[in-house]
Amino acid sequence: MEEDEFDSSQLELPGLAFSSSEDLTVALDELEQEISRIQLSDEERELLRRFRKATEDNRRMVLQLLGR
Repeated sequence: MEEDEFDSSQLELPGLAFSSSEDLTVALDELEQEISRIQLSDEERELLRRFRKATEDNRRMVLQLLGR
């Protein structure tokens, strides 16, 4: 395949044009850090699991306590 041809099996994402593999490595490192930052802790996962299993009335009360 020539360089000018478009490979339709590849997804091209806007803003992800890299001039070298170092650029990609830096972007992937930043992405990994951001994912780690927003991942739930074990305690948060457990609270969410319990909230999802709660009755509608209990969920409503929890949300009221949180001021939502």
